[in-house]
Amino acid sequence: MKLTRFLISPLIALLVMTPVTMVTTGCPSVTSTQVQQDGATIAQAVENIAALIQTTNPTLAANLTKAAQALQQATANFQVGSGATIIIADSATAVEVALAALGPVCPECAVVAPLVPIAIAAIETLLNTLGVGAPAATAAVSSAASANLARLKGYKIAHRFGRSPEGDLTAAWNKTATMYPGLTTAVLK
Repeated sequence: MKLTRFLISPLIALLVMTPVTMVTTGCPSVTSTQVQQDGATIAQAVENIAALIQTTNPTLAANLTKAAQALQQATANFQVGSGATIIIADSATAVEVALAALGPVCPECAVVAPLVPIAIAAIETLLNTLGVGAPAATAAVSSAASANLARLKGYKIAHRFGRSPEGDLTAAWNKTATMYPGLTTAVLK
């Protein structure tokens, strides 16, 4: 009887404590490679949007491309513990501002509308992963673009256990791009 109680008590304690431990430990910390891959994939996604609107609005396409390249450069050599998170946050905000301008500034760019919330959600995921919020630069956006950005930030990318954030973005992006005939060229590799 004592032996049974001796064996069962630790087992019960382990079962009771395991959910608490899992909740408090959370996800593993971010790695440099993860941030670099996330940045590269987001930049490629935004450049795909720019390519799709190039003939419709070349100025906006150029702004998107520049913002995507800045984000790519900011994340390319990221190292955990470096001060680069502020630069990444500023670059990410520039991409969000350019994407938010698509609706109010370029109504004829509606063909890319299904992809924009996914790109913004990926940027928000990157910023949350780094533990930084969007800088105050977002306040400089026009009121129409600001309202559009607030609406677009409601999208969440589904996370599948065992898949990286970059993998989650690619899956959501490609699923959406293949659903719409005009977006098939935007599929991420």
